[in-house]
Amino acid sequence: GTPEQAFSIARDVAKLDFLALTEHNHLLGGEKASSAKRKSLYAGPPDNAVVPVANRFNADGKFVALYGQEYSSMSQGNHVNVFDIADVIDPLDVPNGRFDLLLDWMAKHHDEDNLTPVLQFNHPGLDLRISAHVQYGRDDFGDDAGWLSHMGAATSLIEILNGEAGPHDPPGRSPQVMEQDYRKYLNLGFHLAPTGDQDNHKPDWGTVNDTRTAILAPALTRSALLAAMRQRHVYASEDKN
Repeated sequence: GTPEQAFSIARDVAKLDFLALTEHNHLLGGEKASSAKRKSLYAGPPDNAVVPVANRFNADGKFVALYGQEYSSMSQGNHVNVFDIADVIDPLDVPNGRFDLLLDWMAKHHDEDNLTPVLQFNHPGLDLRISAHVQYGRDDFGDDAGWLSHMGAATSLIEILNGEAGPHDPPGRSPQVMEQDYRKYLNLGFHLAPTGDQDNHKPDWGTVNDTRTAILAPALTRSALLAAMRQRHVYASEDKN
């Protein structure tokens, strides 16, 4: 589907307060597409690109349209979401799986509040192809102390409920529950708030199950939600109410 379809269904059918669209950065426009082509699909100038559509749907107090990119691939250290960045993470600057260079890039590409973007670990227990020594850049910072110091300081969130319900899943439930993985990263020393999403790959945004992320914020605005995410005032729920 399109960004406009996603935000429309989330707002008008699922009755969500907010939705984040975080397209796969490493596939955006195809692996062989030029940086300009990738940028046009994400930031524009076409008015049907992700960022301009999000800005058009974003309405303080009514519905918040968030955007971002899902960086890396499973085999190169798993996926992370980088929220509210206007520029495409160019693979020439940040090769796939180089989380140290991703943090350098984030330090130079701030969000709309001129702050370092919010970062989320995605589906930590999803795929056995991910070697433990490369998970979320574990091999990019010299040792585990360096990894925890750098990635730990940069990361606020971790996705523990993931996926669209399949035909054999209980109605309303998330097919992937990763609470044990969440506890593992807490025990390693990370400070992370849990999120739940549907990882939509079909036109079913907000409707495919009851998984939700709750954000405790003083107002329904993009700035307030991002600030709460950064402060880890977030939890995951399997109850849409």
